[in-house]
Amino acid sequence: MSNNSALVRVDFNVPMDKGTSAGSDGFLPASAITDDGRIRAALPTIKKLLDDGFRVVLVAHLGRPKGESSSSLSLKPIADRLSELLGESIAFIPLRQIKASNGSLFSALGNARVGLVENIRFDSRETSKSDEERLDLA
Repeated sequence: MSNNSALVRVDFNVPMDKGTSAGSDGFLPASAITDDGRIRAALPTIKKLLDDGFRVVLVAHLGRPKGESSSSLSLKPIADRLSELLGESIAFIPLRQIKASNGSLFSALGNARVGLVENIRFDSRETSKSDEERLDLA
């Protein structure tokens, strides 16, 4: 198969060492992850999709940011660790890029085969009680 795309919700809610200093980019380094077991658990699914010719966009959350962005709850260090484990680059996709793409999420991958969307809980619609808001996010 080729030209196929998969959107996969993964559990990357991993423990982070909040005492780790942010890097020059403002994000925690991958070394702040104290247990990458949940990331490793997703690898067989991701590898299978890649082997079958899919481009993969991953969606996850970390913590409970209540719709507010926070560099300490960013998935950037998880994208970096996933890149190390997969041995290939991961497109880190900010939420603003998704909103600007008018639903063309996979265009945000660029040349990468795998992308990780920024913490979906930074968007208040993720945990909204409103069916309309949740549907708008979907």
